[in-house]
Amino acid sequence: MLASRVSRRLLGALCVCLALFLSAGAVHALTADRTPEAPPWERAENGEKRISLGSGRAAKAPECEVGAYLTDLYDVHPESNEFSVRVWMWSLCPTKEADPLATATFPQGYSPWKSEPEQTKVKDGYYTLIGFDGRFRHHFDRRTFPFDEHVLDITVAALQNENKVRMVPDKEKGQIGFSPDIDVPRWDIQDFWVTTETRNYATDFGDRSNSTGASSDFSEAVLHIKVASADTKVFWELAGPIFIVFFITLLTFLLTSAETSAFAGRITALGASLFAVLVNWGKLSGLMPATAGFTMLGKLHLLTMAYVLVGIAITVMCWRWSAHDKKKEKVKLLNHLGIAIGVILYVGIAIWLVVDAATTPAA
Repeated sequence: MLASRVSRRLLGALCVCLALFLSAGAVHALTADRTPEAPPWERAENGEKRISLGSGRAAKAPECEVGAYLTDLYDVHPESNEFSVRVWMWSLCPTKEADPLATATFPQGYSPWKSEPEQTKVKDGYYTLIGFDGRFRHHFDRRTFPFDEHVLDITVAALQNENKVRMVPDKEKGQIGFSPDIDVPRWDIQDFWVTTETRNYATDFGDRSNSTGASSDFSEAVLHIKVASADTKVFWELAGPIFIVFFITLLTFLLTSAETSAFAGRITALGASLFAVLVNWGKLSGLMPATAGFTMLGKLHLLTMAYVLVGIAITVMCWRWSAHDKKKEKVKLLNHLGIAIGVILYVGIAIWLVVDAATTPAA
């Protein structure tokens, strides 16, 4: 009797445990599909936010290879910070709709003319060719004039954002270069190449399909033209007169006579030299735009003017001391000091300014 009671109690306990286990499994089954899943961008690798496709792979915009060939460079005007070009540009895209050149914009251009795109189906996708011609902006830093070098940039921006197309340099034919027949007065073309980059804007331009926030990325191709000033004869036209002024100032220190006429001649020569420096500096200012800054030639003019003023100061002091016999030795010492300043300081600083300007890389 006792054994049957124990058996019934054990059987009841097993039934209760089985009922609880089955209840927990049912609850889990009912609620499993309702559990929120992590957004697809949180499951992307490397912590990047990427929208997953149906296959589970991260979405990737089609890549279009772009290249360019420079056929002409003209109307290079540093005074107005402008230059003009004629360029043929092409793209190779996996689909016809992805082509960025047909609707490309030119952020630095003054509404340049653009030809109708020519699209051709090739084995690797769709090949597009366009030509454009127009004026573009560039800030010419002419502080090293006339040894200045510049990299003129032309930005070609895709109208579609990077979610739809991304430009990359043409791996096979993108670096063909420029026409050897281009002749630009006062300038030499040294190189031409194409790069691509991504520009981020702190706005989505009202794009309702943009779910990444109030910013957007656009692909850009940048055409780089490296040019160097070929008008180096201007250096001698402008620097030659001030070097002559320096030589005349140096010679005045050799006039050590105590006669008043000798000092009058020195003052006259130095005054004429100072006037010549100012006139030559005015000629330089007429060639340079107001935004050019302090150029190498300007520094040479300022250095020469300072040396002439030193010569005038030494001449006046020598004239006053020449009346005293005890100070005649000091007069000679002052004249020797003027020569030393010219030979060591002036020549050394002038050479450093010219060499620094000639070796400064392109801006």
